[in-house]
Amino acid sequence: MKNNSSELISLNQSADKNSVMNFYYAKNFLPVKFNLSEKYDEVLFKGYEYKKEQSEISGTEKIVYTNVPKEFKVKYYHDVFPTDSIQLPDYYIIPAEWSALVDRMAFHGIKYFKSDYDTTVVVERYKFNNVKFANNSYEGRQRVSFDIEKFEEELLIPAGSFIIPTNQRTIRIIAHLLEPKCEDSFVQWGFMNQIFEQKEYFENYVMEKIAEEMLKENPELKKEFENKLAEDESFRKNPFERLNFFYKKSPYWDKHLNLYPVMRFTQN
Repeated sequence: MKNNSSELISLNQSADKNSVMNFYYAKNFLPVKFNLSEKYDEVLFKGYEYKKEQSEISGTEKIVYTNVPKEFKVKYYHDVFPTDSIQLPDYYIIPAEWSALVDRMAFHGIKYFKSDYDTTVVVERYKFNNVKFANNSYEGRQRVSFDIEKFEEELLIPAGSFIIPTNQRTIRIIAHLLEPKCEDSFVQWGFMNQIFEQKEYFENYVMEKIAEEMLKENPELKKEFENKLAEDESFRKNPFERLNFFYKKSPYWDKHLNLYPVMRFTQN
């Protein structure tokens, strides 16, 4: 490796430049998920003969290897194709309170700067639905999965917000850390689980009165509620969910629940 260090450095620099050209300037889609095609080659695998015996411990068959060498023909799948991709923005905007994420990004050589003044811009945002936490922690973190809804919103970006330009050699790393659909993203790895925690709840006696007023003032809401009662038995038998139905549609609902704090911005 040391004999080819200059060549390896040059190849890496060339790959970084190609990434910036393809995914920043040309706005090509960056593949983020892959699968194997049905295409394969048969290769010889050097192993040992084995047999199966009934196990008195597990109650099923166990594999017992012998000392007899044997070559096996196995299928080697090596034809990979993308199943999902994303188009990257010019910048990611991270609120100041999420500075811990930026510190970790700096470990990877990702460059950033802070905004000097308040500014209002139209950004792309993500909202999460069907949030599910893993049953067990992994590598000390509780992973999470979800469905993603994208929307645009005009927001005041306060001074001190972190701005991550994608026009840099680490553009792929930036994408895999900040795009929620990437399996190595901060949010999927459980670094942002607090955004999935509901902070405010309601008192039943208060919500009962508010729900009555909402039904009187909104015929469409009344129709939606009655249809849900008729079609969803578990909802019909759950007093909390019936009141929560109105709470979610009231002005008191936490609009930041399941809302991804990292924003995307692209200049026109």
